[in-house]
Order: sequence, then structure tokens, then C-alpha cells
Amino acid sequence: MIEQNKIITDLSNEDYHASMALSSSNLKDMLISPYHYWYKKNAPHKTTPALLFGTLLHTMLLEPHLFDKEYFVMEKPKRVSKIGKALYSELDIERGSRQWITPEDHEQAKMMIGSLMSNKMVKSMLERSEVEQSLFFKDKQTGVDCKVRADAISLKDGIVLDLKSTAISANEDDFKFTVRKYKYDLSANFYLDGFEGFCGEPLSFLWLVVEKSPPYSHGVYLMSPEVRQRGQAQCRVALALYEKAKTAGSFEVAHNDGRIIELVA
Repeated sequence: MIEQNKIITDLSNEDYHASMALSSSNLKDMLISPYHYWYKKNAPHKTTPALLFGTLLHTMLLEPHLFDKEYFVMEKPKRVSKIGKALYSELDIERGSRQWITPEDHEQAKMMIGSLMSNKMVKSMLERSEVEQSLFFKDKQTGVDCKVRADAISLKDGIVLDLKSTAISANEDDFKFTVRKYKYDLSANFYLDGFEGFCGEPLSFLWLVVEKSPPYSHGVYLMSPEVRQRGQAQCRVALALYEKAKTAGSFEVAHNDGRIIELVA
């Protein structure tokens, strides 16, 4: 049993994701429908190239000591000839359980990190923070078991940091669009609800946003009270939907309970 109301510094990703407590991603799925939440919560975890690259970036920036243990950097031989197939098999054995990444992806991540760390303020905040900190807690209004895992947090400085990479510009207007599209405001509020409840003090939430293509520019954004309020409202709706479905005893229900809904302009 994972202890609640205590920051855990050494919890593996596997153990964190195995917990049935609600995460901010679960709440976003609830806003689509309880059925979407239930399916994703119980379906085998799937990775995508974007998710794999995001994990690589996080590891290289926040936990560089784990890089050699978790990643194998090598161009993948083409398996169109006997020699290519044999070389691929040889390298596959050499990498073991490590994630195979290309030199191009490795270099891209290094350039992105270089951009962020060239900002003395960002560098200082990261150096003063603890990384990959997990917290399990009960939502105060519903009593639902919840969980958060911060990229970086400094309770001494009163900040929670969230690393984001973007395929578009990291400028203010584009990131505002991204925050709404991916409901980063919901996640940020959820994280603050958890960590503020733990420490009993108000915290600030900052996004460190870096572009995935040259010149790999970056932006640093502080969540405003208005943005948090919007995220908080979404959290409350999602938690209410969860409670309703749980009380009804079924999450596997079609949109609008399968009823006919008049679609208006």
C-alpha cells in the first residue's frame, strides 16, 4: 500500500502508474466520458514516438544519472540483407532492456535542453528543486483517491515546475492555445491541490516550454489565478462525473446514456 499525504522520492514510474488513484490524465479522460476513462484505465499502456521522446527529454534534463541505464543510442541497421539483420540482432542483444533511440533524437533532446539551461533563472530553479516527486492524497470535497507526480518541485521556493515540449512555437499566444487544447490548466490546478494540501502553503506553478525544432527556443509561463480557476472548474466537473459513475456502478455507458440528443447549430 502506497502511503498517502507524503511526498515519495523514489517511486518508479511503473508503481506510480499501477496505482488506481486518479491522475490528472484520468480526469481529462472523464471529461470526454466515463467510458473513455474506464477503457484507458484498464487497457494495456501504449506508447507513441511522441511519448517516448518526451520521456527521453525528461530523463536527460531531470534524471541524467539514469540515462545510460535506460537508453541505448545507436543508428538502427536496415534489416533488408543478411548482414543488416545480423547486425541488428547483435545490437538488440547489446541494448538489453534499454530503450533504443537514434543519434538524431539524442542530439535533438540535447539541443532542447541546452536552450532551457542557457536561461540562468530556469537553471537555478531546477538546481534548487527535487525531481519526479510523487504524492497520493484524497480530494477534500469528494474523498476520491488522487495522485500527482511533479517533474520538479521546490517547497522552499514555493514552486512546481512542469516541462513541456512543443511542435509549434513556445510563444505566449501559441502556448495559451496549447494549454486549452491539452487541458494543462486542469493538470496544473490538480497538482497544486495536492501539493498545497500537503504543505499547507500556497504554491506557484510554472511551465517550462521548449520547441522541438530549430532554433529550439523556449518560454517560461506562470499560471495566473484566472487560468487556475478555469482548471479548477474542470477538475470539479471531472470528479463529479467520476463520483456519479461510481455510484451508478458502471462506467461503460455511451455518451448521453445512449439517448437521442437533438444536435443544434
